[in-house]
Amino acid sequence: MTGDTKRIGLLATSQEDGLATPQLWTYEPGQGRVFVSIPGHYSWTFDDPIFRTVILRAMAWTAREPIDRFNELVPLGARMRR
Repeated sequence: MTGDTKRIGLLATSQEDGLATPQLWTYEPGQGRVFVSIPGHYSWTFDDPIFRTVILRAMAWTAREPIDRFNELVPLGARMRR
């Protein structure tokens, strides 16, 4: 992953080889909106309610909808313990 990090909205990084590597970011080219998530390439990642919340809120943001538009979907099918 290379590029100009000044052009993105950096949300999260991880440490790799001692360097901060972007993991979650936003980009707004012109009228569009882009959300990028490096984590989450396995279907079971979506079972995590925290990750699910991040992704669903990102979907709402990219669609210019209220950020909590999909909150009711967070617990559906998620592996949550009480």
